[in-house]
Order: sequence, then structure tokens, then C-alpha cells
Amino acid sequence: MKIVALFIVLLGLIAGGTARAAPPDAVRALDFARVLHQAGDLDGAAGEARRFLFFFPDDPRAAQARALLERIRSEQPLSAPARQERTIGLAAGLIRFYQDHLRTFRHPEAQCPSYPNCSAYALQAIAKHGSLMGAFMAVDRLWREVSTAGTPPRVVHDGRLLHYDPLEWNDYWLSAPEERP
Repeated sequence: MKIVALFIVLLGLIAGGTARAAPPDAVRALDFARVLHQAGDLDGAAGEARRFLFFFPDDPRAAQARALLERIRSEQPLSAPARQERTIGLAAGLIRFYQDHLRTFRHPEAQCPSYPNCSAYALQAIAKHGSLMGAFMAVDRLWREVSTAGTPPRVVHDGRLLHYDPLEWNDYWLSAPEERP
């Protein structure tokens, strides 16, 4: 008897399992996205609208959810520059910390033989090209420093004869072909 009852329950689950009613939160899901949008939480509203479309793609209000997503995209600034500014700020902050605090512990003769100095060059590269490419260019400068120190072109700065190596001479390959020297 138990086996028959179990068989009937399993048969009912298999046959009726595909025709489930929408969960009760389907009715309120898009409304919640709208409330977040009106409150100014564009990221949260976009996430809720996407969640609605993921779970309820055939809902009659799916077109409204897509329209809300388009409105949010038009109102929302691109997030990549904001993230890039944060990483630039972090990288520049680390370099400034070095300039203000750590650089004082080195030997007086162990100074950068180039102008602008290596940390100033790194700050310029990060400001112009972002933290990743700027860090790459700063490391490239440190590697080149050994072979270029004391070679022409030279400039006198603070009474020292330094190798002149500005950022503009080293990032030309990042420019468009028509802008290259």
C-alpha cells in the first residue's frame, strides 16, 4: 500500500511539476525595482529588473522591465571610469606615501638619475593611462633607468646632471597612428 501511495505522489509531481504557479513575489518584483529606481539606487534597480527578467521572462510585464533597464542605462554614468578613478587614487596614494615617507630613508646618493624622477614619472603615467598601464610604464622606466642613466639627452635640475626622459617620449605607441610624432 505504501508503495502504491508513493508511486501516485511521484507521478503527480512529475506530471504537475511543470505547470507551477508563479511565486508570490513575481507580482511585487518589478514594483520593487521601480521603488529602488525612484529612490536613486540605480544599481539595485537594474539588478532587480534583471532578476525579474531572469525568473519571469514570459511575464506580461517583461516589456516594462526592459524599458526600466533602458531608462536606468541612460541615467546611469558608466561605472568603469569611477572604478578607474578609485584605482588611480589608490595607486597615486601609494606613490605619494612613498614620496612623503619612505623616500627619506634612502641614501642621499641613491637618487633617481632621470628627470622627472621615477615616482613623478609614475604619477604622470598613472594619471594619463590608468593604474594598470601606468604601473607597467613605471616598471619599464625603472628597468630602462640602469642603461640610460647619464646618457644624452641631459638636463640640469637642482644642480644635478640628469637623463631627460619625459613620459611623452615613451607613450607615443599608445597614441593613434595619426597622432604619433
